[in-house]
Amino acid sequence: MVGTHPTISRPRPCRVTSTQATAELLRALAPWGRALSSSCVDVCELTAQDEEERLTVQLVVESDGDPGETLRLAAAGTTGLRRCHKNVAGLDARGRLPSGEAVMVSVM
Repeated sequence: MVGTHPTISRPRPCRVTSTQATAELLRALAPWGRALSSSCVDVCELTAQDEEERLTVQLVVESDGDPGETLRLAAAGTTGLRRCHKNVAGLDARGRLPSGEAVMVSVM
């Protein structure tokens, strides 16, 4: 039957984020990124993605030595960080920023 599939016909949730909120989050994260860069962490990228229902932050750092130690240093200021991937390119961990947004820290 056309149009009766529950995942296809389900209406999209209302947008709860905004471009302004994303910009404000990036401005709030800038000092954190600068602080990490001034410590022993090589920050490659710090992004905030607007997913319409929430804002998600990703921090990408580069490791010259021990990726686990780099992850520990890069995770300064996050809570509940747990590793979720380890592959040949590096490792990833997810946690929360003090402001409550989800963050993924990727070590390459």
